[in-house]
Amino acid sequence: MSLSCDYIVVDWRTPELAERAINSIRENADVWRSAWLIDAARDEMSYAQACHAGVDRSAEQARRDREPAAKIVCLCNADVECRESQEPVMDLFAAHPEVAVIGPRQVDSSGHVRHAGIVGTNTRPEHRFWGDLLDEVDERCREALLDCVTVSGSVYYCRRSVWNKLGGFLLSKHYYEETWLSYLARHRGHRVCYTGTTTWLHEWLSSPVEDEWLQEAFRESQATFREACAREGIKCD
Repeated sequence: MSLSCDYIVVDWRTPELAERAINSIRENADVWRSAWLIDAARDEMSYAQACHAGVDRSAEQARRDREPAAKIVCLCNADVECRESQEPVMDLFAAHPEVAVIGPRQVDSSGHVRHAGIVGTNTRPEHRFWGDLLDEVDERCREALLDCVTVSGSVYYCRRSVWNKLGGFLLSKHYYEETWLSYLARHRGHRVCYTGTTTWLHEWLSSPVEDEWLQEAFRESQATFREACAREGIKCD
């Protein structure tokens, strides 16, 4: 039997996209235990804070139901859409207990790849096939399980036990949340992997935020990330 998953969708002023995302999970993911929509703007939370809130709420709901919480959590942007069963991802977690994190393939509506794994090294990460047309690279990014330095935080599967043990996402302003958790998980002996066994739609950069704010958020988050890595003795870019 496949593992089950608690899905957390985080919205930032794109309610129609968020509703589409969570409905797509309920209709297509097959192996979900619960699906949560967190309004980060309304509750004045960062993406990481909203993800933490969703994971905590799913665990609390399981306690109220007197059932075990799902062993896998999936953190999602509002601008993604699940279009097929996620049972292959759950099967990978079941078959590979050393794997802590899995990121699926993501493609935008124009057919360009938005995620196919981030490889290389901590100090020189490389996005595979970023922006390439899927039709041209399809067979080259169908690996069942590819070890990576990190994977996209817009659809990020993680074992709940590892999330709890390592403290979840970095509580940064807007960036590096998942990069920190991936680097820390690998530092502690877990695997972080990409899978091409399933594909999600990702309408990249759909949230209404200003470029100046994004640049400031990037600088602040990068500093927070580097400080966290330095404390742990992890090399980073």
